[in-house]
Amino acid sequence: MNDDSNSNKKTGSIYGFTKNIFSLTIPCLALNDVGYEEVEVGKDKEEALNSSELKIANKKMNDDKTVSKVNDGKPLVLIYHTHATESFKDKTSKGTYRSRENDENMVSVGEEMAEVLEKEYGIICIHDTSLHDYPSYNAAYDNSLESAEKILKENPSIKYVFDIHRDGLPSSNNNEKYNGKVGSKSAAKVMTVLGMNHKNSSKNLSFANKINKQFSSMYPDINLGIIKREPYRYNQWLSPNSLLFEIGSNLNNLEEAKYSAKLLGRVVGEVIKEDMK
Repeated sequence: MNDDSNSNKKTGSIYGFTKNIFSLTIPCLALNDVGYEEVEVGKDKEEALNSSELKIANKKMNDDKTVSKVNDGKPLVLIYHTHATESFKDKTSKGTYRSRENDENMVSVGEEMAEVLEKEYGIICIHDTSLHDYPSYNAAYDNSLESAEKILKENPSIKYVFDIHRDGLPSSNNNEKYNGKVGSKSAAKVMTVLGMNHKNSSKNLSFANKINKQFSSMYPDINLGIIKREPYRYNQWLSPNSLLFEIGSNLNNLEEAKYSAKLLGRVVGEVIKEDMK
């Protein structure tokens, strides 16, 4: 697949992921009848921070009262959701684990991350709250590509692009993969997903490695590391520093996912702060 400007156009067979093609991709290895994904995670458990180390890490971040605006007050981060209607075990419609209510789905999770970046790090975000997977789930990647292209064209200052999802597991699963804790508080584990077949693959991988290293130092118990998928792209060819994050699964509850999104925001904030020096 060529990555020149003429070939990077939306087509269902490459970016829209019809059901047959979509079933081969990550975040899904298989798409079941209710439209959620099944994932295998391969990562050794990181060494955990003890409670005293965790308090020191949080204190260090929270003690920095001075927020310096970066990028001359222009947007630096785009957060969007290809599968915005993904929801959680406590926010599901008839067991489908979908909701069009933005206070119940991935939009509310992304909002937590955006709020941390803006309030704690002075990093201006554009948070696209469009429901790209409604009414057509199969057209979600086409729709999110169109939105992201438009936003990036209108905001050339954006240097970091994040597509925020949650994973999907069968209802019978015990969710061991995604149940975590930070200190004594329940949290959803987070996985970083990379599409590898495009012109920005190496740049995105380099950035993902920075995120993974920072995440492992701050919140190792909820970091599932990086999963690389070929030949898929997930629209990540649009920009360097473009990543897809899976925050928990449908078997987590919403508050766990929102809490982890807040922690992920701090991880990303620290990396961006270092990048911008």
